Amino acid sequence: MKGALFALVLCLWSSTALAQELGVDLPEPAPPARPDVSDAFGWRLGLLDSGLVDSGQGRPFLYPTAGLRYKTSEIYLDVHLPVFFAGLDFLSYTAQQRVFAVNRPFDLFEALNQPIQYGAYLEVAHLRLGQTFTFHPFAGGAPLRLTGGIAGVFDFVFFDLALFHRDPEDFKSINLPGAHDPVVVAPGGFVALGGDAPYTEYDLAIGAGPDLYQDDAYEPSSGWVIFADLDVVFDVLDDVAVQLRWRTSTYTHITSQLILTMAVDYGIVVRFW
Repeated sequence: MKGALFALVLCLWSSTALAQELGVDLPEPAPPARPDVSDAFGWRLGLLDSGLVDSGQGRPFLYPTAGLRYKTSEIYLDVHLPVFFAGLDFLSYTAQQRVFAVNRPFDLFEALNQPIQYGAYLEVAHLRLGQTFTFHPFAGGAPLRLTGGIAGVFDFVFFDLALFHRDPEDFKSINLPGAHDPVVVAPGGFVALGGDAPYTEYDLAIGAGPDLYQDDAYEPSSGWVIFADLDVVFDVLDDVAVQLRWRTSTYTHITSQLILTMAVDYGIVVRFW
């Protein structure tokens, strides 16, 4: 056995030396293939339309959103952070008003929603982190991915708009006297099922969690948020993909009627590495 291994090494060394003497260039090893953008760690950038069903809100409220995405055969990370642009917009508005004394400071959120439109439902942040397992449900068919993990939801839901059909302009401030608390902060869990098609990756996540922040709640019992989140990504360039995401949620804070929110997120995913 040792003799055979020695002979193999000697043969490889001899062929390499001979090729160098003859001036023959050995082919360079092929670099490892880069994963598609849909399988790589990437930045989400886009716009988010959101609304509260049966609230009298009118057209959806539009605002920019950002986030992170990393979904492979083992790891699932999906982060949506509209609060990122909201924070930048607030800092810019404050600086224009207080530092530069601008008479009419520019407000990105207001500029995107002309004539003036106030949001009845605002997604502040949404996080899902989990472990993925791959399986083949059909012999010879494409594999599917099953994921389970933790989820975090941070929403503003102005329930009073759906309950009492108040004027959305009343909710310019969440400190409106007499309004019930609209803040929903819910840690919980989720499961997701997804797969791949040519140049496409998709998954549907379903999750739930209890609302921890219930100041002036509607019911004596704890409210829960239950959501479904569909994410579809299309690879179009080496480092850029197109994303389309739809989320709907319901809240058990109100027992007298169904509270339903909708959000549609569209934009791009840019490869980070």
